Amino acid sequence: MNLQEQVRTHVFFSKVYFDILWKLIKKPHDYPRDIEEMIHLAHSSFWHWRHNPRAKPEDISRAYWLLSRTYAIAEDGKNSLFYAKRALDVAIKRELGPYHLAYAYEAMARASFKVNQIEKKDEYLEKSKELYEFIEDVYEKDILLANLISVDI
Repeated sequence: MNLQEQVRTHVFFSKVYFDILWKLIKKPHDYPRDIEEMIHLAHSSFWHWRHNPRAKPEDISRAYWLLSRTYAIAEDGKNSLFYAKRALDVAIKRELGPYHLAYAYEAMARASFKVNQIEKKDEYLEKSKELYEFIEDVYEKDILLANLISVDI
């Protein structure tokens, strides 16, 4: 398989798995079957982003965010926090824009809530809200705001 085919394959599967997972995230969960499926999808999407030779730091940060979010839904705060930290590390080290950095802080807030670190949750939530003001795209702002509101759920 040449490089172009590799890239196409990895992009295709990472996006397909992300889209399937996002549909599952939006619906009520049939525990534990849906949760297990969600975890597999999140890791599959991540794996394809990591093996895509043309993946951007934004893609990797988003893939870590998705893993964190999935583990938060699964009530696995330890893994949620692990992957949230990875998303934040990528966003900071690669100097990603306010949208990706805000989402990394949102993941940290959600994961902190899941491990009962309420002060940390509030701190990360505030950082995400501060970055919210610098996001220019209205659609991106709306989606982020909906996620910020749901952190304590």
